[in-house]
Amino acid sequence: MIGVGAVIGMTLAMLGNTTANGAETGAAQVQEEALDRTILEIREAAVSRDGRHAAEIVIRREGMEGTKQVVLLDGQQIIPSQRLDHPVQGLVFHGDHLAYSIGGNLFVDKEPLRQPSAFSPDDEHFASATLKGSGWTVEVDGQALFELDDVAGRFGTSTVGSLRAGQKLLFCPGGKHVACALWRTGSALVATDVQAWPALDAALGIGPIALSSDGRHVAYAVQTIPHPQLAGKWCVVVDGQAGPAEFSAVQSVVMSFDGQHVAYCGNVGNKWVVVRDGQRSPGYDGIGTLVMSPDGKLVTYSTQKAGKWVVVTNGQAGPEFDRIGPFIVSPDGTRVAYAGAKADGWVAVTDGHPGPRYDWIRADTLRFTGDSKHVVYAGLRNETWTVITDGQAGPECADFDLLTMNPSGKGFVYAAQRGTERWGVVTDGQMGPEFNRIVSVCFSPDGSRMAYVAARGSNWVVVVDGVSYQGTDAARNVVFSPDNRHVAYVGSKSGEPPSEYVVLDGRPGPEYGHIISGPTFRSDATVEYLSVKGRNLYRVKHSLQAVTPKGK
Repeated sequence: MIGVGAVIGMTLAMLGNTTANGAETGAAQVQEEALDRTILEIREAAVSRDGRHAAEIVIRREGMEGTKQVVLLDGQQIIPSQRLDHPVQGLVFHGDHLAYSIGGNLFVDKEPLRQPSAFSPDDEHFASATLKGSGWTVEVDGQALFELDDVAGRFGTSTVGSLRAGQKLLFCPGGKHVACALWRTGSALVATDVQAWPALDAALGIGPIALSSDGRHVAYAVQTIPHPQLAGKWCVVVDGQAGPAEFSAVQSVVMSFDGQHVAYCGNVGNKWVVVRDGQRSPGYDGIGTLVMSPDGKLVTYSTQKAGKWVVVTNGQAGPEFDRIGPFIVSPDGTRVAYAGAKADGWVAVTDGHPGPRYDWIRADTLRFTGDSKHVVYAGLRNETWTVITDGQAGPECADFDLLTMNPSGKGFVYAAQRGTERWGVVTDGQMGPEFNRIVSVCFSPDGSRMAYVAARGSNWVVVVDGVSYQGTDAARNVVFSPDNRHVAYVGSKSGEPPSEYVVLDGRPGPEYGHIISGPTFRSDATVEYLSVKGRNLYRVKHSLQAVTPKGK
């Protein structure tokens, strides 16, 4: 491999140059960086969410050793070359951390995945705990955060090291604090980087754990050591205080963000109950998902009794159904919606009130708008689909797809089929121009702009704010810049050989054999992607500084 990380100077000041489909590129600067010139094949590629890092699994020939697999991170090989019968796969970025597997074993960055470990809720941080000397050290993003020096002395080192259902190391809501739970027969301990609680004796194991966002409150289920009175019963410990050990099982412990409210499900005498701030519900044959709003003012869960399913919200039972779909809670934590079915059909229930009846409701389409004011879902009646908002049906269609919520919290769009290969994007109940198919839909970050990819026969178009950009044989990966001003996508050109290129604000860039990832807008006023031409792998950057968005 030569020229790794070297800029080969294709700062093509593309002033009036003609590329791709013959359109002029405008005053865009394009810079190529050679990452590898020896590749035979690229198996996988990934770019971090912020666009700062790129990774690839490549196949290349390495002299007398033959063909090998290599993981490249920002152009640098990060692990020894692997045989082809030892598959490397599953590239995923978590913030700046790269995860993948080798022969079925998980790795993060250059090291095998250590247990216990966890990623933060926003997927930006990685935590792990390591036994060092007489205690455990908890690290976040490679930096030591806190230590439990007395863990080895209390628990020993032979029975603490296994991860149990991912509940040994976890982030608090918001991802600013980390908790570590350790146990063995006889003791259990939970601590965060800002708070430690006394070890609990007579503990057999720890179950579900819930934490406050500031890391100063914890609730967890613990199984007691069996003896004639307790027989291995479970209890819930809140901030170091254990409740009665009376449950044969405990599931779904939840806590408000401020740590002032706790709820959990427990099994007593073959019945399931929900305990909320010490108050116990009636017994049920089964309890499904338990959810608490961030402020603790709403608790909702699904229950089964005598073969019927009911959703209970703040102690109030909704209508009975033969079956129910997953329920959702509004972003502001004040409303609940779900779909339920009886023999005569499906209804959507919002805040306890059933809506119109349909032959089928697609439960995966049920969602609140971002401002929590409206609930949206798709229903089928007499073989005709419609998208319903607050119980009011929209235009009827033969099929629908790509239901997409506006990130501003107001409104949504979707693709609707009005006949054979007649599709259009519906906005505010109005259907747009017809195409043979709609491939993808996306909004700008603030929701003020919208783009979609469509095809009419063999002609592909990218429609941005109602304006069609044509001249590509296919298009994909449409993305807006963080400031909402620019839009980029991958276009393609058929032929021998076929080629792909990135279009920035309607202006096509240089052609490559394949764009393997991106485009991604970066904070340094560039749009970046990975491309392949021949055996060469490139990182390509387009400068936005010289580009004036069309229509601006």
